[in-house]
Amino acid sequence: MKTLEMRFSGAGGQGLQLCAKIFSKALIGEGYHVSMSQSYEPTSRGGLSRADIVASDGTPDYPLTTDLNTILILDQAAANASEGIIRDDAIVMPTVYYGWAGVNTNFPGTIHISEQNLIGYVADILFSLAIHGF
Repeated sequence: MKTLEMRFSGAGGQGLQLCAKIFSKALIGEGYHVSMSQSYEPTSRGGLSRADIVASDGTPDYPLTTDLNTILILDQAAANASEGIIRDDAIVMPTVYYGWAGVNTNFPGTIHISEQNLIGYVADILFSLAIHGF
């Protein structure tokens, strides 16, 4: 039975919960059984935030992560919170430093990537991860 354990972690307001929901729906679409749990501090922005996914091609034995093989970390505090459950052969996804800024493009210093280019960039990252066994 193939099982994936994923964690999306960082600070509140970075879109991690939404990212985990999108990944969960994609995994369900591929035929996986998915369990998702969330944890976040009671602050609207900046508090520690985490979403965990356990996905299996059969019924998962346990619905919470215990042995992460894929992790996305966007904040050092989140990295510290994941110590001890990251497998030695885990895939650590790279940070995408720039993104679609939309209505925020008028703010000085904003770096904006078009939606089409961002989708292509993220697709290339995911393709590379798939080559390495993700």
